[in-house]
Amino acid sequence: MSSYQIFLFSIVGIMLVDYYLITKGWFDIDALFSPSPEGKYYYSYGCNPRAFAAYFVGVAVNFAGFLTNFGIIESTALTHSYYFSIFTTTTAAGGVYYLANVIWPQQSRVAIWSEPKGTWEYEPGMSRAESVVDEKDSMDDKDGGAGVEVRPVNELYA
Repeated sequence: MSSYQIFLFSIVGIMLVDYYLITKGWFDIDALFSPSPEGKYYYSYGCNPRAFAAYFVGVAVNFAGFLTNFGIIESTALTHSYYFSIFTTTTAAGGVYYLANVIWPQQSRVAIWSEPKGTWEYEPGMSRAESVVDEKDSMDDKDGGAGVEVRPVNELYA
């Protein structure tokens, strides 16, 4: 099973970069499960070409070491470089995915949440504290509605 790390950690590199650097943990949940071609996450015919390109680059970086593990190629240098493939594969796939998104930004970089009585908006470069609209939100409940102030999390626990 350890031989397949170049295939699995290419996916991990892409997922880590997408979550932490591209979308910063914000997703439009309604659009995430939409099969519509106009959706944010539909990409090109339902496939993200940036992710596929990054995946293949991540796999290609250590594919020769993968072949040495099965005895197809005999090379001590490739065998030793294959020992670090968890780091090189993840870094290569994540780096290519990040560069592809910088050069060709994808539509899902901007996630917008619309609450019934308030709006949370996020754009790249914004902190989560800046993204929360600071306004009174009257929520309908059994008591006839109570004013609730929407504030960033760091202010709630200060």
